[in-house]
Amino acid sequence: YADFVINAECEEEKSTNSIVTAYVVHQLTKKKNSISYISTNGKSKATFSEALMQGLASDKGLFVPKYTPKLSQEEISLMKYLKYYELAFVIMKHFVNIEDSTLKRICKEAYHFDIPIESYYNGKLFIARLDQGPSASFKDFAVQLLARMMEYIVSKENKRITILTATSGDTGGAVASAFHNLKNIQVIILMPANEISKRQRKQMTTIGGNIKAVLVNGKFDDCQALAKEALLKVKGTSSANSINIGRLLPQIVYYFYIYSRIKADTFVVPSGNFGNLVAGLMAKKMGLPIRLVAAVNENDEVPKFFESGIYKPITPSKRC
Repeated sequence: YADFVINAECEEEKSTNSIVTAYVVHQLTKKKNSISYISTNGKSKATFSEALMQGLASDKGLFVPKYTPKLSQEEISLMKYLKYYELAFVIMKHFVNIEDSTLKRICKEAYHFDIPIESYYNGKLFIARLDQGPSASFKDFAVQLLARMMEYIVSKENKRITILTATSGDTGGAVASAFHNLKNIQVIILMPANEISKRQRKQMTTIGGNIKAVLVNGKFDDCQALAKEALLKVKGTSSANSINIGRLLPQIVYYFYIYSRIKADTFVVPSGNFGNLVAGLMAKKMGLPIRLVAAVNENDEVPKFFESGIYKPITPSKRC
């Protein structure tokens, strides 16, 4: 500990707090990262950068980490000393092949907003406000970092890329805000014409620049199908939907952050396509001692699957 403190490099003044923070970050990131990614269909393999830029695997599967890094309870207990962007660096370092200095910088740039945690019923119920980002959607926590990671890789490899995104509302606004005016990245957002609120539509159609919003005469499922088909057929394309592992991984962070502040053992997660819940399951697999409750609307094929063992997708999805 003494050797580390003497050699600690802090961007801020080397106060007691900054030295403690540097020590905690060191303790939580000293394990070497060598994670590779495989497709859920078992054929495609990739590094993190490759998985990020492909979005969807060539075998039509989703890229997932080959293994899940484990954190001890002692390591998790240290997280209470970290700010959100510092914790984001700690968690993401276990999964990505981006050098530390760059990853620290883009985490700090991405998370210029926090998570207020409100207490109700004498501390028996808490609400984590994930609506503090630029689009007022919890998806800001994912795509603000996703966009910066993609921008870094595109710049490093001297490439251009087109991001294809399907949205039912929240994702499109968050993606438009995060990717706006990034160099060498074009964004096309596909949205169902009759299922978007006026505010969400304005978030996507008025921002301009490198963001193009397209109305689709259909439902979200149709938009997603179009995007997936293009990803497999058109080179130089990727996705900002939850099918991209780079969109999913940043969502792990806020489970650790919230737990480090209030030690909540049960998280009730509003669920649509279950990307948010999967991030919670990954956090749990990493060692976070939590229970997850999925809250769904009328698109309830998943709880019905758990009850019956038979999966029957609701097609088309119901507008709620």
